[in-house]
Formats: sequence, structure tokens, C-alpha cells
Amino acid sequence: MIDMMIFSRREQEVVVLRQYSGELAGKMSQEKWVYHCLKSSREAEDFLRENPMLDMACMDIAGKGGVERAEKVRQRNRHAYLILIADQGISPALYMRPGIMAGSLLLRPLSLEQIRRVLGEAFREFCREFEREDRKASFVVETREGRWRIDYGQINYFESREKKICLRTDSREISFYDTMDRLEQELSEEFVRCHRSFLVNRRKIRRYLPGKNMVELQDQSQIPVSRSYRGRIREQLV
Repeated sequence: MIDMMIFSRREQEVVVLRQYSGELAGKMSQEKWVYHCLKSSREAEDFLRENPMLDMACMDIAGKGGVERAEKVRQRNRHAYLILIADQGISPALYMRPGIMAGSLLLRPLSLEQIRRVLGEAFREFCREFEREDRKASFVVETREGRWRIDYGQINYFESREKKICLRTDSREISFYDTMDRLEQELSEEFVRCHRSFLVNRRKIRRYLPGKNMVELQDQSQIPVSRSYRGRIREQLV
């Protein structure tokens, strides 16, 4: 499953970008694609407030807050492929920088030839990278619905529930078959076991509540801490 955001304040651009993106995805990928098409700054702000998982984004950075929105997408989706849409009056120094790490640029006025060329190059690079199995700092989930590649920074915790593992982000829950013991061995040191049924992203821990035997995460959810894992949790918070 691949999530792509397409945002432009010019409605016709959204229509054309969605059309070509769908054609390229069908030719170059076997994955299921979900497109989030946004046509106003308010729609974009509301969408990003939900902290969505994005694999690819084609976004308009012209106008107030445009560059900041691109930075927000990059901060929350470290491995997303970003295609920026810019006006010629915007200095490249504002958007061609490490905090955004754009992969491609569409420069207005947009022509069909430019869209075909830039999107074609972007999709080839994205699909080649997506197929790599050695990407660090991301977790691959395969279910009947498709395959997700999720940045570790997007994951709040894993929970063992009803003979499945549930991966929880701010905006989504994905269930798949696995065991907590195997996950604990596979995952990086960013994750810590706090209970036989929970594996938590230690960067998401806001505080430890010893009186309740819980850890509180940044989204204010509370995860149980069992007696055998209390020492490990205290060490992580030192």
C-alpha cells in the first residue's frame, strides 16, 4: 500500500497530476496506491494535522506556509519522496535544503511535457527505492491489503492482540501475523519491551507513571508496564 499526497491550489494541476500519477503507478508498480488529492491550503493543513503516513508527496509550496508544510511532511515521513511545485519567483534557497530534501521539482508554468518528464523520473526512482529490502529505519508490513513501508518514527507501539500483532501510528492501525519475541529481536534499539504484549517506540515515551505501572506516550495514550520490564523502562528514561 502506497500513500501519495497531491496538493495544488490550482485545481487543474491536481487533475493532471493525479491522472499521470495513476498511469505511472500502474505501469511501474504492483502495489496498491491511495491518492490524497487536496486543492486548498486549508485542506492541506487539516490533512497534515492528522499526521498521515506518506510514501510520496507532490505539493505546492507557493503562497503562505507552503515551505513550512513541505518541512512538516519531511519531518514526519523521513523516507517519503517529495516533488515540489514552485513558482519562478520563489528563491531555490528556500526549498532546496536539507530540511526538505526534495527529490524532484516542477516549476511553473507547468507544461504537459514537463509533468510527464519530472513525474516519470520521480516514479522510476521511487519504485526502485521502494523495492529495496535493505532500507534502514523503516518497517515493512505485508497483509492481504498490500504492503506498507513505515518509518520507525511514525510507529508508536506494537501490541500483541488476538493472535496478531497490531502496529499503531497516530493515524492508522495495521494488523499482521508475527510474534512479539521475533519483533523484539528484529527491531532497532529505538523500541523497548514494556510488557509481554507491548513493544513501544522509546522516542514516543513522554513519561513513566510508576503508580499506575504505565508509560504515557506523546499522543497521551497509556501503555501497561509489567513488573519484569520496569527496570528496562526506567533505564530508557534516564
